[in-house]
Order: sequence, then C-alpha cells, then structure tokens
Amino acid sequence: MRHHKTIALLCSVSLLAGSALTYLAESTKATVYAADMLEFHIAANGEYTVTGCDKSAEIIEIPSSVNGVPVTAISMRAFEECTSLKSIAIPDSIKTIGERAFENCTSLASVILPSGLKRIEFSLFEDCTSLTSVSIPDTVTYIGECAFYNCTELSDVKVPETVVEIREMAFCNCKKMSQITIPKLVEEIGESAFTGCDGLSAVDIQSENQEFAELFNDNPNIEELTYVRPEVTYEIEKSLSPVNVPAVSSSVEIKSIDISSYTNNTSYNNGFGFGDGRDAIQEFRMQNGESCSVINLGRSAVAAFSDSHEIVSFDGKGWTFGGAGIDSDDCIYILWGRSFTDDDLEGITSISTLKLCKYSKNGTLLRSKEYPLSLTNAQFPFVSGNAAIGVRDGIVLAVFNSVWTKSENGLHHQGSEFIAANSDDLSVVSNNNWQGSHSFGISMIPVKDGFTLIQLGDAESARGINVGTYTISNGEVRDNLLNGKRLIYHASGQYGDNENFLDGNETFTHLGGIAYSSSTYAVAGKSEKLYTSEVHNISDVPDNIYNVFVRIIDGSLINSNFSEFAGTDRLDGNTGETADTNVIWLTECNSEIQAGAVKAVTLGDGSYCILWEQFVNGIFDSVHYVILDCFGNTIRPESIITNARLSDNSTQPIVNGYELRWAVTDAEDHSLTWYSVDLKSTEMLSFSHLGDVNLDNMIDSRDASAILHFYAEVSANQAATLTEEQLPAADINGDSFVDARDASLLLSYYAYSSAGNDISLAKFLSF
Repeated sequence: MRHHKTIALLCSVSLLAGSALTYLAESTKATVYAADMLEFHIAANGEYTVTGCDKSAEIIEIPSSVNGVPVTAISMRAFEECTSLKSIAIPDSIKTIGERAFENCTSLASVILPSGLKRIEFSLFEDCTSLTSVSIPDTVTYIGECAFYNCTELSDVKVPETVVEIREMAFCNCKKMSQITIPKLVEEIGESAFTGCDGLSAVDIQSENQEFAELFNDNPNIEELTYVRPEVTYEIEKSLSPVNVPAVSSSVEIKSIDISSYTNNTSYNNGFGFGDGRDAIQEFRMQNGESCSVINLGRSAVAAFSDSHEIVSFDGKGWTFGGAGIDSDDCIYILWGRSFTDDDLEGITSISTLKLCKYSKNGTLLRSKEYPLSLTNAQFPFVSGNAAIGVRDGIVLAVFNSVWTKSENGLHHQGSEFIAANSDDLSVVSNNNWQGSHSFGISMIPVKDGFTLIQLGDAESARGINVGTYTISNGEVRDNLLNGKRLIYHASGQYGDNENFLDGNETFTHLGGIAYSSSTYAVAGKSEKLYTSEVHNISDVPDNIYNVFVRIIDGSLINSNFSEFAGTDRLDGNTGETADTNVIWLTECNSEIQAGAVKAVTLGDGSYCILWEQFVNGIFDSVHYVILDCFGNTIRPESIITNARLSDNSTQPIVNGYELRWAVTDAEDHSLTWYSVDLKSTEMLSFSHLGDVNLDNMIDSRDASAILHFYAEVSANQAATLTEEQLPAADINGDSFVDARDASLLLSYYAYSSAGNDISLAKFLSF
C-alpha cells in the first residue's frame, strides 16, 4: 500500500475505525470496505479526497460520506497502476477527479462517472486496456488530453451534448470504438484525438465546424460520415441553357520555345508529362495580380509575365527542368534534376541528382541547394511524370516522380516522393522516398495549413487516382498521404502483359485536376466508364473512348458515398460491386467526338468550373466548360469558350474571382498566348450566331459588310447601327472589339467555305 502524508493515515485509521463494523455488516463479501483499502485526505474545505488504493483491490465502492462528511474528490494518480481493479462505484458526491487517476488500471472493465463531474482530466483512463464502456454524465464540458488513450477495448462511449472541448489524443488508439457523435457545442478538437480508432465505421458531426471531419481522414474504414455543411450561395445564376462566352487573348514571341502545350492526341495521355516530358507550363498569380507562366525548355526555362510581356530566362546549367513554384514575395523556385546510369554510378559514393534554386522575379539566382542521391534515392528524376511545387509558411514542398536506384532484387522502380525545404536556405526539413508506386502524374493545390494533391498510381493493390495532404505547422511538414493508400478513383487499363503484371504501365485514365470548395473536393479527369477488377492487363474498351468525369469527395478525404453529392456509382464489371461513388460524367464521347486537356478550378463563389477541349475526328473543335455547385449539381450546363485553346501539359488556370487566365505555347510560331475569360459576364455568345451579323441564318460577305459599316460609323463618331444581339456575333476574333480584322476573318472564312469546304466557323478559327 502506498503511504501518503501523516494526515492520510489519520483519516484511514482513526476517523474511520468507528464505523468499520457497521459498514462491513452492510457489505457483500465481494465488496471491500473503503477504510481497509482506500486512503483519504482532508481538503482545505473540510471535505474528503480519495488519494490512494490498495493495489490488490478488485472491486471498490467509494462512500459518498464518512461520519457525515462528504467525499467530494479523487486526487491525481489515486488509482494509478491498480492492475487488479475490475470495478469501481463512484458516488455522485464526487465532483472532481484528478489527472491520471485510473491510468493503467488494466483490469477495469466499466465505469459510471458521477453526475456532477465537469471535466475528464489528462490521461484519466490511459492504458485501461480492458475498459469496454464508460458512462459520461451530461455535466461534462471538457475531455482532456489522452483521457482514453490506448483503451483498446472501449466500444461503448457517448460524448454528452454539453462537451465543448476534446483535447489532443483523447480517444487515440481506441480500436474497438465503432461509432462516435461529435455534439453541436464542441468548439475544439485536438490533433490526433481519434487517430488509431480503426474500428470506426460511422461518424456523426453535429457541430457546425465542418473541419472536424478532417480529423477522421486517416481512417480508411469509415463508411458513413455526416456533418452540418455550410450553406453556400452562388453569384453565378443557375442557367438551364448553355452560356457561351468569348475569350480574350494576347501573345508574346519567345524564340526559344520549341514545344506546343496543346495536342490533338486524345487516345491516351495523362496530361502531366508522361514519358520524359514535364509540364510544359506552370502558372502562378503574382502579388500585383499579374500572371507568371514558367515554361519548361528542357535544360532551361523562361518566365513570361502577362501584363508587362517581360521574358526572364533561367539556365539549368546542364540540369533538367522538373517543376516550379512561387512564394508570397514573388520569388520563383525551380527544381532541377539530372540522371545517371548504373554504369555512371560505379565507384561513386556521393553524387547529387536534384537541385532546388530560388530566383528573384527578374531571374537573379538567390540561393541554390543540391540534394544527394543518398538522401533522395532519385536516380532518374521526373521520368514518367511531373513535379509539383508549393511554397507557404516558410516551406518549399516539392512532390515529384522519379525512377529510384536499384532495389534489393536488382530492379529499378518508378514512383513519387517529396522533399520539404526551408524557403530561406533550402535545407531539407523532411523527405520521404515512397509517396506512391507507379505515379504518372501529380496535381497539387494549396489548402488550409498545407497542400492537397492527387496522383495517378498504385494504391490498395489497384491502380487509379490517389489523394493525400501535407500539413505545414511551425516549420514542420506532416505527410498525410498514407503512402498512396487513399484510392479515390479506379483506373482500368493495361497493368502488365505477363503473369507478373510487370511489363505494362498504361492506365486508361487521364489525370485532370483537383479543386476545393467550402467542404468538398472536385477531382476531374477523363476515363473509360468501364472498370473491371477481373483483368488488369486488357482494356475492354478497344476504341479508347474516354469521357470527362468529376468525382465529388468529402473535404475530410474519407472515401465513401455521400447522399447529398451528385453523381452515380461506377460499378466493377467483374464483381458488380461499387468501385467509385458520386461520379459525374460530363461527356458522351464516341469514335467521332473526343475530349482532352481536362482542368478543374474553384470560382470566387465556391462553385467548381470544369474545362476540357472537344475534338471531332481528331481535330480540335472548341473549349467546353460546366459550372457545378460544391455538391456537384449543375449551375451552368455544358457551354463553350470561343477563340481559345487549353494547354494539355500545364497546371490549372489562374482564378481571380470569376476570371480565368491560362497560357498555351506554340512550337510552330514560337509564341506563348494568354487567354482570359470572365465566366460571370452577362455577355453571351452562341455559335449559331457567331458571324451571322445580319441574323439571316447565313454567313456571307453581307455579314462582313455589316462589320465594316459599323467600324466606319464608330471611327467617325457616328451612331452605331449594330444591336446588342448583333455585336457578340460580329466579334469574330474574340478580342472585345469589332473592327476590320473581324471583317477580314469573316471574308476569309466565306471564301474558304465557298470553295466547297464543309467546315464550321468555329473550327475554321481554330486553325
């Protein structure tokens, strides 16, 4: 028995001896008399506090009073290490229970806490590995740090509606807990409060703080998650008809550009530098609102600025461009790489294959740091994929694809990894060489406290799109990617053409992009509608018909079906089971109509905009888009952006409210062209009217004459004759001006079509 101060002995011997016989006569043989096993302390208020217990006690009943004096508290560590204790009765007279009071009571099976208790203190039941149930009274407002940590058998627990705060690791590692309700009044939940609760299958969050849902995103077994989602109002009015809008464009010549970021290859590509290529363009918004486009030129790069049209060059000095990022001071970061064959590495003990450089906006090198192969394991950086770089809170985060050095079986393997570096001196904060297997593309966006990314690769013994997050706090980076195990969309296609599935890497899914709204993510791409788990190495859609899709997933990244989300189930053709839920198909492609260059962004009101290019018989036709609310319901149906193209090998468009801006490069004329479009604009343009200025359902020289007449009137400051309906039809080149250039284009089209060429004006303008 643990001895306390003299006053404790006085209480346990002298004060209680007089009542011993009476109490024993009223007790069952299974109940041990308190005076024999408990120690008490006289508090300053004259009431009693339980301060200790005989370690051999199995069943304890704490009296509510002794000699008429109430017992009102259990002190810190009072029953700690009482490993024989199986049951304890706590009277309602107890108002406070100190920290660690029942820690490591490994035989304690159930507890009913007193009705007047207000706080469950630090580590109160930590390591009570036999505890199956605990009754928490509705007077409790606080559940402390590690309160039920490692209560591995705890399955029956209800958090009362009075609770306001749940501290860090409060229920961590409660593996048998199957469901939990977070009451409405809860204002704070600490980090890892429910980490390791592997048995959780249902979570009901009644609090309006929807961020609490993110605390459960490391639990792959949750099948049902409900919480109060914030109401979102949208400034873009819902439309039942297409809203076709014109894009405004401007170009700059860059003689060093020898690549085109647009493509007519729609049969198969990941859109993120499959093969030896990286993203052709990576775009950023500067502090003054200007757009900066960093263009990959192989062993060099250039940055082009949309407003000033200034061009800045970056020399890789023999290193290959991987990816770029920008910080809040408009400094540009570029990750460079170089590869070495196995023969090159013979006899070399120290070599660097990655280099991170920090540049000023004008291209001045501010800092450079090389990372050794022994740290990164990246023998062939950026092979079969791209690199995504984000900068915030003093951290540069680079997630990139690579082929690693030989494994134990003598083979190389391809996948993704990350490096997190200090943005000042570029020293490594943390890194991980295994972020995903067979990763062929990465798209990353900033979110609260870090970044969220998707990548196309292997996870959970299947191939598809995986999602993960990186949290940045106090200079530390936490990787929540779970090594690629959060598969959110299954990819059909060729996984290999031999019995070991090792020789093929095609997956018939195109990684588009990811966007975040108030409580959900939209993941977009193009894919075969069919999925089968039966045969990995054969595509059952030989025509390679890929449709544009959006999958709405919960902001917690918990992969389950949410009834309030739009979309349908995508079934496994082999088993009939649901492979993917809440999938929205935006196209019905066929052998004639194809889609490509899929993008996803969040507009200023929280709505999602999904963009893609449409091709007809392999020839570019037009840029299409839809606008969805944060649950995937249609706000604006499939519409067209005229006079524009999308870059197939680029990051997402830059968003400023409702204006989108992006760039494409053209190898033929060595140019970069910026496009911008205002999706909130009330100006609507119909392809059926474009060019038909006099609205006679024909496009001919009379329409060009009407444009020239209008231009002459405006130039002479005379009253213009074209109506509001005619003006959009007359702006042929989409530059928001109607002038002789529009008439010239229209006359060229009229001459071309009159020569027997059956072609639409939109297609003619795309040439």
